[in-house]
Amino acid sequence: MPTIDSHCHIGAGVRKSVTTDRLLRAMDDAGVERAVVCSVDQFIAVSNREGNDEVARAVRAEPDRLWGLAAVNPWFGDQGVEELRRSLDAGLSGLKLNSHLQGFVLSDPIVHPLVEVCRNYDVPLYAHTGTPITAEPFQLAELARTFPEVTMVMGHMGYTDFWYDAVPAALQSENIYLETSLIDFMNIQTAIEKLGAHRILFGSDFPESDLSLELEKISMLEMSDADRGLVLGANAQTVWA
Repeated sequence: MPTIDSHCHIGAGVRKSVTTDRLLRAMDDAGVERAVVCSVDQFIAVSNREGNDEVARAVRAEPDRLWGLAAVNPWFGDQGVEELRRSLDAGLSGLKLNSHLQGFVLSDPIVHPLVEVCRNYDVPLYAHTGTPITAEPFQLAELARTFPEVTMVMGHMGYTDFWYDAVPAALQSENIYLETSLIDFMNIQTAIEKLGAHRILFGSDFPESDLSLELEKISMLEMSDADRGLVLGANAQTVWA
């Protein structure tokens, strides 16, 4: 089973900038065969179409290496719904929400029309968590209970401010996976023990963190080889493919 990174970025943003070539080199250096990519900064918050088009181009250029997520701000209403549909029809694999950048509370019904698109297209939702007061694990759990048919990924396991809520929130909704970027390995260990390895996705948040460092955390975890294979790739294959 290949190693799959469930959270990376590409694009030239205000605060974060990374090219597809730079990401691919980092993946090659770390032995990561495939990654899930989304846009950055203003392309997540405002310029959704421009960022989604760049992600779609990268996925078309590297179909064996990359899956892409569409970033859509729910404040755009019907326009946002159409943008998500357009992006999924163009070959992207799910929805990326960052309620901190986009300016809403993760459990607010304003996001429901986008999640309904995910349900209709049978694609997952990746949600940034860890930032008060807009991106908390229990807010994602409420959303997940409202849409139990939609697979939801808890980005960063609530890092930094809500790591202690990640597992209790995920226990409320079986359709939540936890993604490991940035969080310390002891919290990942606890999540595996409480939830099972089948609900954990390896991620790096590249370029925010280093791929090799994030992989080193996984190597430190106490689990069977079979469970390590789930965390590093098999679960991601189930979620994103």
